Parts: sequence; structure tokens; C-alpha cells
Amino acid sequence: MNFGQVVQQQQRMPFLYEGTFALQQQLTIVDPQGQVAAVSAATLGVSPYMTLNEAGTQVAFRTDPFTVLTAGIAQLQALKQTVFAALPEQRLLWPLNQVTGVTTAAGQQLRFTLPRRLMVHLFDDYYHDYFENYVAFQNQIYLQLAQNIQAYQFVLTTLFGTPPAERETDYTTLARYLKTVQMVDGTSPVIFGGELPDQLAARGIHYIELTTLGFVPEQVDLSATQLAFLKAFIVFCLVTSAQPTTFKAFQQAFKTFMADYQVPAALQAASQSVLTAPAAATVQQSVGLKWAQQYAQQFRLPAPTLAGYQTLSLDTQLLMKTAYQAGCQVALIDKQAEIVKLQHQQSTWLKAGLLPFDQQLTTALLADKWFLKQQLGQAGFHVVLGNHYQSVTAAVADFPDYAQQALVVKPRTASASQGLTIFRLPPQPAEFAAAVKRALAVADDCLVESFTPGTIYRFLVLDQQILAVNEEAPANVVGDGRQTIVQLVQRKNQKRGVQRPWQPIPLDDQTTFDLQQQGLTVASIPQRGNPAYLRLAASWITGADEIESRSEVDQSYQKLVLQITQHLNLRYGSVTLAIANPYQTYQADQPTQLAVIDVDSMPHLTAFEVPFFGEAAQPAQQIMKTLVQP
Repeated sequence: MNFGQVVQQQQRMPFLYEGTFALQQQLTIVDPQGQVAAVSAATLGVSPYMTLNEAGTQVAFRTDPFTVLTAGIAQLQALKQTVFAALPEQRLLWPLNQVTGVTTAAGQQLRFTLPRRLMVHLFDDYYHDYFENYVAFQNQIYLQLAQNIQAYQFVLTTLFGTPPAERETDYTTLARYLKTVQMVDGTSPVIFGGELPDQLAARGIHYIELTTLGFVPEQVDLSATQLAFLKAFIVFCLVTSAQPTTFKAFQQAFKTFMADYQVPAALQAASQSVLTAPAAATVQQSVGLKWAQQYAQQFRLPAPTLAGYQTLSLDTQLLMKTAYQAGCQVALIDKQAEIVKLQHQQSTWLKAGLLPFDQQLTTALLADKWFLKQQLGQAGFHVVLGNHYQSVTAAVADFPDYAQQALVVKPRTASASQGLTIFRLPPQPAEFAAAVKRALAVADDCLVESFTPGTIYRFLVLDQQILAVNEEAPANVVGDGRQTIVQLVQRKNQKRGVQRPWQPIPLDDQTTFDLQQQGLTVASIPQRGNPAYLRLAASWITGADEIESRSEVDQSYQKLVLQITQHLNLRYGSVTLAIANPYQTYQADQPTQLAVIDVDSMPHLTAFEVPFFGEAAQPAQQIMKTLVQP
């Protein structure tokens, strides 16, 4: 059974289109007459995106990997503007590999990385019996993909003017590939990357690179439409078993593929457009100077405008532009929220004009639970990573991935437990859809994560000191063998009292749903000593019991909390962890010991000052000393 058939059998076709892309381009520096010209090595400085060759006559660009094609185009445009800002006014960028008779290394390439989610699922569900390990499986799929792309090289020549390879490369095994690559001297249509050649077999191929894509007449850069076709084309080569040898036969095979593999409508429309507009056989050299002049007009823009990002606020554009010029790595994490991550000697974040000097920035960033966990996960902290969705339809499409898991569905940005649903048992499709709908009623985006078992602990931190630690026990009552849950709740709510800071335990639709997951109703009579949870989410706003627990939690977890707040530059706030065993020393190589659930820059101080059980830590006094000390 070939790869495409397995994808169809395992119903993983939507995952095919989640691969990441990075763009590369080399442009030659020329004078206004189109003659090759050099600039000094210091012109561009040091940048992770742009390099100058030793002769100072050519600039190489490389974008970050993106799943959204237009994001790669936007970054490439910003990089070119950055270069034009550094070049002398009498210098232009020439895109062709011929400059007045001189052959250069100018060209453009496309890097592609296989969809991680697709590969992991297929290996776990099917291919684990056929390969020694995941790396061997991944390498084999990359080899098969490269073989098919080479077989369809004539398609790229027809549509993009890609010059045909001087000789074929052997992609049947890694050893044969490495041998032929040495022989063909870099003219292979596909090359493998991510590791040194002698480490590819052990550590795995990380990506393929389509080399020397040609320049279509009257256009310098690859358009979003062309990139969309290339995305569909690579997926076609990933799943195809047929190998037509004429362009007309390919068009028919590609049409069948788009129907059989649920190609997204946007990719289908782009592909139809590209397939009906073949490139000319050659590009006349006379257009080179015209393109170079157009580049200068397009990318010599006044401050603060940044090419590719004009929809952002001017402040954000200005800061991103300056960051590129300073040699920072720049990542637009969230376009709508204008969250930008900068990486140089250390990392920092910007958000819609808020700077790291402003505590408002920390508050705004921590409110975004998806962003928070992405950053903590990348820094090596154990978090529960999931996926985020902006529609019920998109979430339901991924339900097969969640059907066998306990889950948490919650708004991406919300306080307390608004819109949150916990499934301690795998949900039914209708229950899952309803939970997503509830979350999206609170925020424009919702998160779907695996449920993390363990006891919930909340740590209050100020200036790298732990002020208090509370266990958060979800709203509950303990059976006496005589009273119903309603009666037990009423009795406990009297104890909680209206004069205390504790909210009454609620009896509502969410209560009914959470009790059902335990085989209970509000009319049930729990046996003596058996707990019943009115809420599966632990929040003091919805009746959780706050239990002072500092002496119960091993010091290693407290040290970890301080590392988290230091990484986030959080002076005052709380960190919530799910801990399997609070008495066991935390070890970084044991991810099942804990997970970071939340970080809050505006913690509920009263919950620590007046715990429901235990001695008060009186953190308010310590906070006040810090506020009023000279």
C-alpha cells in the first residue's frame, strides 16, 4: 500500500496541507546601468535572514518556516526593504543569473518540511510495524517525495522556467543520494537538509529544498498563487503513484488528485490559475534592469512603513523594521493581536505598541493562553500543548484526533473558568462541538488540549520569592450516605458564608454536565466518605476549596516556578501547575510529573490571604513591605 492510500485509509487527508515552507532567494547587486557592483561587508551587518557573499556582490535571503504562505511572502518583502535601506542609493538588486554576460548564482528556492502531525499519526497508527524507528520512516517518505518531484521536473520547467537537471539524482537510498549529489555538483532538483550529510540517516532529514525555481516573465518573486500551487504540487508528489510523462497527462492526474485528496478550495483555485499560464522558455536579459528598478521603487519606502506588514499599526511596523535592521530574529506570532517576538542575545516580546518596559505588556501576553504555552514549551517547560480554532467546523474536522482522549476545551483568552469544559472521559462528537461553541461564545479563539491528571497547585510570586502556595480542590461535597448532592451543597455553602471571600458552589447546567461524567445527578446520594465534584475545573470563583499547602510541595517545584516567572519577566503573579506527586522531587526529564496550566499577572490575592483550609500565609503584609519600603 503506497503512502497516499495509507493517508486515505487512516482518514488523515486534512493533515497533508500542514507542511511548513521557507523561501530563499539570491539577488545580485548592480549599478544603475546593470553592471555588477560590490558593497562593503559591513553594509548589511549580521542577520539571521540576509548574508552578503565574500565578493560583496550578492545578497542571499532566507525566511523563517511558515505554514501560511502569505506570511513567508510578507517577511521576504520586509527583508528586501531592510536591504535597500542599507544599500547605497546608486545600488540595485538584479534577479537573473546573467548580468551583462556574467553568470551569477542568482535564483530562488523553496524549502518544504513534512507535516509533523501527519507523520507522527501515520507512524503510530500504521507504519510502526514496517520501520525500525520514526527517523527511518521519515527518511523513506522524504526519499519517495524527492523521486516523484524529480520525475515531474518537466512540470516545474513548463510552469516556472526551471532549468532541467543536467543529470538525474538517485534518491532510492540516502547513500546513493549522497554519492550522486557529489557527482552532479549541486544541480539536483531536490536536496535534503537539516543535518550534515553523514548525520542524515541517524538524525533524519528535516526538509527538502526545490532548487533554482525560475523567474516567470514580468514577475520577480513567487506570488501567493504560485506558492499555493507548489504546496499542492508537493502534496501531489507525496501521495501519487502514477507518473505521466507529458504535461497534458499530468494536468489530468493532478485534477484527479485534487478531487480524491480533498485539496482545499483556495489551493485548487490557485492551481487552476497556474496550470493555464505556462512560463516562457527563457527570460530575456533586457527585463533584468527593469525588474531591478521596480524593486527599488517597491522597497525603498519611507519610515515607518514596513513592506509586507502594512496592515499592522505604524508603531509595530516601525519596531519590526528597526529590529530587522539590528539583526534580530523577528517572528510575528499573532497578526491580529500584533504580538511580535524578537530574538537577539535574549528574547523579548512586543504587542500592539506595548513594550517590555510596561507591565501592561506582560498582562496582555499572559492573558493569551495559546501564546503563553507556546513560549513556555519552546523554552523547555512542560506544558499541555494542543490546537486552537476559530470555528466549530474547524475543530470538529479534527475530532478524530481527540476521540480517544480526555480533553479540556476553553477560550484562548478568558478569566477564571468562563467557557471552560473538561472531559475526563473521551467526549462524543456532539458534546465536543457544544464545548467548542461555549468557548467561542466567550472569545474569538478556543483551545483544545489533553486533560492533565494531577493535583492543582497555585504559587504566588513576588520578586523571585514564593509568598504562598495553595492547592485548588475543585468544588466538591463529601457524601454522608443520607443527603442528596443538592442538600450537601446547600449545607457547605452555609459554611462558606456570605461574609467570607468564597463564592458559593454553583448548581447550573455545567454542574449537571460535570456530575454526569461521574455517573451522578444533583439528586444522587453519595455514599459516606465519597466525594462528588460539582465542577471538574479548579477555580475559587466557581467554588473550589483553597488549601494552604506550601509545606506539602517539594522545594524543586518552587524553584521551577521561579524559573518560569524569570523567563516571562514576571515580577508579581501566580503560576498554576498540575503535579502528579507533590512530595516527589521534580526532574526535568520526567514530563509526566507536572504540566504548567496557567500563569496570571493579576492573581486573586484574597484566596492566598484567607484560604478555606490551613493557616494563612499573609502575603499581603509582604507585598505591602515591598510597596512602601524606602
